[in-house]
Amino acid sequence: MASDSPSPFDPYCQRPAADIPEIVAGAKLDGVSPDVYAREDGTFDQQTGQFACLDCYLKLGMPSSDAGWKAGQPVPQPVSSVGP
Repeated sequence: MASDSPSPFDPYCQRPAADIPEIVAGAKLDGVSPDVYAREDGTFDQQTGQFACLDCYLKLGMPSSDAGWKAGQPVPQPVSSVGP
């Protein structure tokens, strides 16, 4: 599977996909390279090549958005409820 996007890189822990144990293990189970496996991650941004490994995603508070959160985007802050 060829891709024009940059090699996957986690900007939070400063590691490429091939240096992240859970990515390497998942890739091996799926029979693909760590780069291909990381590109399938929901946090992967095709334009920048950034994604968040599981540890970083958890430390960021598991960000999400209606449009789908991608690594490198601002982390949405929780909405506090006002009133009774």
